[in-house]
Amino acid sequence: MNNLLYFAPASYGGLLNYTQEQADAIAALGVDVQVVCSPNFIKREFDRYSVLPILMESRAPAGGNKILRGIRYIRILLKNMAILKAEIIKGEYKKVLFAAYTEYFSPLWAIPFIKLAQKGVEFGAVVQEPVRDFRVGPVCWHKLSIATAYRFLKYAFVHESVTLDTGYCMSKLKTVVIPYGPHRFPSPSKPREVLRQQLGIPAEALVLLSFGHIRDNKNLDYAVRALVEIPDAFLLVAGKRSASSQRPESYYQDLAIKLGVADRCKWILEYVSEEDAANYFTASDLILLTYSSSFRSASGVLHVAARYEKPSIVSAGQGSLQSVVRKYGIGLWVEPDSPYAVVEGIKTWVNCPRKPDWESYRVDNSWILNAKIVLDSFKSAD
Repeated sequence: MNNLLYFAPASYGGLLNYTQEQADAIAALGVDVQVVCSPNFIKREFDRYSVLPILMESRAPAGGNKILRGIRYIRILLKNMAILKAEIIKGEYKKVLFAAYTEYFSPLWAIPFIKLAQKGVEFGAVVQEPVRDFRVGPVCWHKLSIATAYRFLKYAFVHESVTLDTGYCMSKLKTVVIPYGPHRFPSPSKPREVLRQQLGIPAEALVLLSFGHIRDNKNLDYAVRALVEIPDAFLLVAGKRSASSQRPESYYQDLAIKLGVADRCKWILEYVSEEDAANYFTASDLILLTYSSSFRSASGVLHVAARYEKPSIVSAGQGSLQSVVRKYGIGLWVEPDSPYAVVEGIKTWVNCPRKPDWESYRVDNSWILNAKIVLDSFKSAD
């Protein structure tokens, strides 16, 4: 296998970090990786892949009419899929990897890829969310969309052994488990004590960090309520609301005022650069990943926390997040959707801290291993 076309429309957040790491690891194994992306995609200085920034930016601006936003999303999706198809044909690519699987409106864009697959092009996709309750449109349309999107795939790469909901039987689709490794974020720019002083947090305080997009299923209100029961704790929230459909930041700020803990909450409600993230993780003691039971995918934040060897208090539905935390002890698993469990989990870790097996985690979840499994899958058909 000499070359790989890597389709990566996302230019922000965890998907960007994942693409950077996986594409670089595949390139490190001697494959010519061409990442098709938007002009906003960030290629790091040390990354060994090439970029072709010809896609339209997929992230829609906040606010505005919901229907118009939906129309814009569909238009961009169809345009980007048409660009991908043209690039496959132009470059005569035989191996194509999607950075993330999406079934949205696939009956409108998947037919050309089904035809390319019939002509020998092999498609794989990293299925970041193998189990989802969310759907667009009626059930019949949702099932058709899933089935159509999976129809041209030969490989579905997942982070946990799972039976995929493919709508209909896909006998030729192979599900392959790959690891999710730690992200290579930079070192902090200042010592921990200085960072805390700048944030207005006492040096001896217990600092809980909620990092990334603010979404309802992260149960940030549990973290705010936990401060009532843990009087020496501070909460650092670094990120902003992911969509207008989610509770606004003011909901959590008002709750903190109501509960009398606002003075122990620090809000960084903006896009957080990797450099700033390094400082916030360094200044913290425990990372809060208290997802609801409906969340059953991997979490990039867990692997950023691993970069700084910061343990996490974790909850979610059944999936790779639970498996990784429990196997390596890099955090404490608590019952999802329970404010009481979050408080008890924090107290348990503080009173009887575990010793995470960071070394085994890094060995078993390296990006090179991720890349080797992906390449071996594609090569097996050669």
